[in-house]
Amino acid sequence: MLEELKKRVQRLNVLLPKNNLVTMTSGNVSARDEKTGYVVIKPSGTSYDKMTPEDMVVVGPSGRVVEGSRKPSVDTATHLYIYRNRADVVQVGDTLASRYVISPMYEKFAYLFGNAFAQR
Repeated sequence: MLEELKKRVQRLNVLLPKNNLVTMTSGNVSARDEKTGYVVIKPSGTSYDKMTPEDMVVVGPSGRVVEGSRKPSVDTATHLYIYRNRADVVQVGDTLASRYVISPMYEKFAYLFGNAFAQR
């Protein structure tokens, strides 16, 4: 099920540590299949260098595991929230990179916090 999407998600996750965007196993990329609404995400606590497409976990919109023997990422609920609230989004990435800062993406966020995060 969703074999090509699993391959893509695995490839993108492997790029995270290669680009210094994650520490240890934190952070990941997921992708939503537009036909089924299922989401492919990295399993929790998996080392990026040992990850295979077969390790990827497929979850439904509610977070229930549809396919895979591993526990989905602890960030699954956050990714699913974004997919539920933004129909135009088909891929989500979250990293905990300490050396990179991104300015606010939403007007409301920028209003509340300004560019405080971008000035570190």
